[in-house]
Amino acid sequence: MTKDIKIGLIMNPEEGLKFFGLEEVNNLLSKGEKIIKIEPEGAILEEVSRDSEGIEVELNGFALIVKLEDN
Repeated sequence: MTKDIKIGLIMNPEEGLKFFGLEEVNNLLSKGEKIIKIEPEGAILEEVSRDSEGIEVELNGFALIVKLEDN
């Protein structure tokens, strides 16, 4: 059976860098699961402003999908 775990990084000027999903992946690896594929998930964007001309966003991070397989 395979599992998909979302991992990534969020960049915040006040809080600094915040990783997510890594602990879950590491726990599964320690139990013998294997990574079979890493796929892009996308950018993490935050809306900065919105007006009649459009929306301004800033890049705040990214996410990946880690596919794991039971050993």
